Amino acid sequence: MTLSVLVFDIKTGTAGVATATGMAAVGAYVPHAEAGVGALTTQGAYTNWLYGANGLNLLRKNFSAQEVLQQLIANDEGREFRQCLIVDHHGNATGWTGKKNENVIEIVSDKGIVAGGNFLAKAGVAAAMLAAVRDNMDKPVPLRLFEALRAGTKAGGDTRGLISSAIKVDYFDKPPFDVRVDYAPGNTLEKLWEVYCHYQSPPFKTFYDGIPTRINYSKFGSK
Repeated sequence: MTLSVLVFDIKTGTAGVATATGMAAVGAYVPHAEAGVGALTTQGAYTNWLYGANGLNLLRKNFSAQEVLQQLIANDEGREFRQCLIVDHHGNATGWTGKKNENVIEIVSDKGIVAGGNFLAKAGVAAAMLAAVRDNMDKPVPLRLFEALRAGTKAGGDTRGLISSAIKVDYFDKPPFDVRVDYAPGNTLEKLWEVYCHYQSPPFKTFYDGIPTRINYSKFGSK
């Protein structure tokens, strides 16, 4: 009941996820990303949010995306109600959907990108999201992901419409980018765009640019 897109930049180690759904608070359960490790979404009819922490832990141990996926579903007796998308730090991407999820179901992938969803309004949503990432490679990762959500929505989106959305990006050289709209029936992407623009504008951007990063633990200010 969700559409999602994941990216991993092999050169920089940046990992990101964008997701939207026809239910509330998608950002609390679905997207998981860690710089240098990979990204994962756990969604479906009854989302198993524990896939997030467990999956990232396996990715840290250098298991491939496919190996992680197999371990997650093998240990879950409710696997048929799940959908999971994963991209690892080599850019390998994979996904799986259990039989208890409702049509339309899609998963498409390319090097460093995977997009998919369930309970979609029509076919072509995942392909539209993946194409939007490719078409916006010159833009910052959060903007690539936002454009992917917008493209997926234009292609049909969730069959119930959208209520919540989120973008999560983790970097080595920047603080995490983590924005979400928990409840905005009919205009969730517009509200998500408002939050995105707030991130890019003073005074928040001044604060964001001055706080510590994974490679600069003691950073304060612009230097």
